[in-house]
Amino acid sequence: MVNSGILTQIFEESGVNGEELAVFAGLMVVYFAFFGIIALVMYLLEAFGLYGMAKKADIAMPWRGFIPFANTFLFGKIAERYVKKDGKRSAKFGGLLLAFEILTLVLAFVTTAFVIGMIFVLATAESETELTNSIIVPMFAMLISCFVLMGVSIAYIVLYYVALWRIFTAYDYNNATVYFVLTILFSFLGPIFLFVLRNKQPVFDTREHFKYLYSNKE
Repeated sequence: MVNSGILTQIFEESGVNGEELAVFAGLMVVYFAFFGIIALVMYLLEAFGLYGMAKKADIAMPWRGFIPFANTFLFGKIAERYVKKDGKRSAKFGGLLLAFEILTLVLAFVTTAFVIGMIFVLATAESETELTNSIIVPMFAMLISCFVLMGVSIAYIVLYYVALWRIFTAYDYNNATVYFVLTILFSFLGPIFLFVLRNKQPVFDTREHFKYLYSNKE
C-alpha cells in the first residue's frame, strides 16, 4: 500500500475537506486576478511614463519602455543623463539595474525550486526519519539561496531608488523630494509619478538650478 505522505496526513488530521479547499482555491484565484489587473495598470503607466521621458531626453528607441527588462535598461539610461553639482555624470545605471534584475529573477527561480523540492520531500516521506534525512540538503540550499537573494534584492532596490531620485530631480526639481518620499512610502505611486512627469522638459544638469549663485559670485 502506497503511503499518502506526511503532508497528506497533516491535512487529514487538521480536518480540512475538499469543499473548503475548493473555496480557498477560488478565493486565491480572485485575489491573484485582482492584483494581476492592478499590476498590469501600473506596468502600463510606467511604460508610457518611460516612453515619454525618453523622448523628451532624446534617448534612442523609447519604445523599450514597453518591453520587460528593456524598460529597466531604459530607466537606467534616463538616470545616467543626470549631472551632479560637481559636473560628474551618474554611474552606468542601465547596465547595473538590468544585471541586478536578471540576477534577482534567477535567484528567485532557484529559491522556488528548492522550496518545491522541500514540499515534495515533505509530501512523499513515509516516516519522520526519512523526512529528516531527505530534507536537510534542500533546506540548507534554500536558506543559502534566500540570503543571497535578499542581498541582491537590497542592492537592486538601493540602486533603483538612487536612479529614481535623479530622474525625479531632472524632471521636476522643485517637487522631487515629495515624489521620492511618497514613492518610498507607497511604491505604487512610482509608476504614476513617472506617467505624470512624462511630458516635462528635463534639466539633467543640476548646476542649472544654481546659476544665480554662480552669477552672484561673479
